[in-house]
Amino acid sequence: GVYISEFNTALDFGWNTIAYVEGGRGLQQNVNEGSSSYNLLIHDNIIHDTQLDGIVMTTVDPSKGPVEIYNNLIYNTGTGPANAENSGTWTCMNLEAYDPSGYGPGSGNYQVYNNTLYNCGNWTDPPYDDSEGMLIFEPVSGTSKGMTLTNNIVCASTVSPYCADSNACHSTSGSNNIFYGNEAAPTNSSITDSINSNPDLTSLSTPNFQLESGSPAINAGVTESIVVTDFQGLTRPQGTAYDIGAYEVYGGGGGSTMTLSASPTSLAFGSVVDRSNSSLQTTLTPPGNSDVSI
Repeated sequence: GVYISEFNTALDFGWNTIAYVEGGRGLQQNVNEGSSSYNLLIHDNIIHDTQLDGIVMTTVDPSKGPVEIYNNLIYNTGTGPANAENSGTWTCMNLEAYDPSGYGPGSGNYQVYNNTLYNCGNWTDPPYDDSEGMLIFEPVSGTSKGMTLTNNIVCASTVSPYCADSNACHSTSGSNNIFYGNEAAPTNSSITDSINSNPDLTSLSTPNFQLESGSPAINAGVTESIVVTDFQGLTRPQGTAYDIGAYEVYGGGGGSTMTLSASPTSLAFGSVVDRSNSSLQTTLTPPGNSDVSI
């Protein structure tokens, strides 16, 4: 769908929809010639219905500048079948530790925050092992790169492992993620404070995936300074802590009354004859483009 090719730095890729990609990935970053890329922000995108990965990134050096992936909604990616070259992987997100030929080994971690990942890598007939799942991190000998997962919802089908490397999430660290749908959370000791229960998403058929009241994701995350708003622009946090996933619940999930702004704030009807009608209009706007029922 979108290819970020060759050396790039200071790239901000946000608020896009990539969908219905046949034969390849939704978003790919790769350097063939030149040094690894860095200072990359991939955020607030909807990526869905791709034959291969939703996101694949191969050649970055986070030690030179952050590589951060946050507030994205990725679903129904990696659905197969194989592409014409019979290569690649089938995931929500495939992050790799390669360096371009002729350049020294990079280091540091991909930072993956507050994403909602749903039903990826569910193709049941991949051409080789450990090629499908919700997430892949591919370590490379001689490098010290990894993946940090924080505040993510990873909601898998029963046929899709959370991590394709035997579901252990090698070279991966982090905390406060929800893993649901394919038995227990990953066993890697560097991934702490995981929640292994239904995140209670509001919609599984449209790009909504907000949190129901009572979701275990509400107020269960940790503060990430770069993620100051949620997917729809609502300030984080609303409650006592960040919510897990791409969406924050207005009012912190405590049943607070939503305050709407009005424009204009008052209406003057003047003199109206008894038993007649007079109409004026005001516009009510919820905070952060939240849904509201009246």
